[in-house]
Amino acid sequence: MTQFALSTIFSIRYRLLRYAPTNILLIRTHGRHGVRWFLLAVGLAAVFFYAAAISTTILNHDGPGWLNALVILFTWNGFKMLRIDPVTLVLRRYVRVTQPDRANADTIGEEAQTQYEVESMGATR
Repeated sequence: MTQFALSTIFSIRYRLLRYAPTNILLIRTHGRHGVRWFLLAVGLAAVFFYAAAISTTILNHDGPGWLNALVILFTWNGFKMLRIDPVTLVLRRYVRVTQPDRANADTIGEEAQTQYEVESMGATR
């Protein structure tokens, strides 16, 4: 029973990480070319909060009840986009400090170069 529950949870998590648009954006901001996606996330946070405000206004003027679900979804995604900003800045600073420059990588020995490539791919020892 536990194995079934865990496999179901991991399957749902995989599908959400793979296909949900905000999660795709979250993964792309942490990649190598994440700066352009980072700027998109900043703008998208404002759009999500604006959509939540519009939905709330419609609800206050006797709108349909299912808009409550949209307000929660827009607010959740807006806060997720706001969370991306400081996390991405910290990760970029960490990578810049811990990894050597590409220009200096040519002078490193072959064994050290291989170790650098393995670590930059996210593999663990």
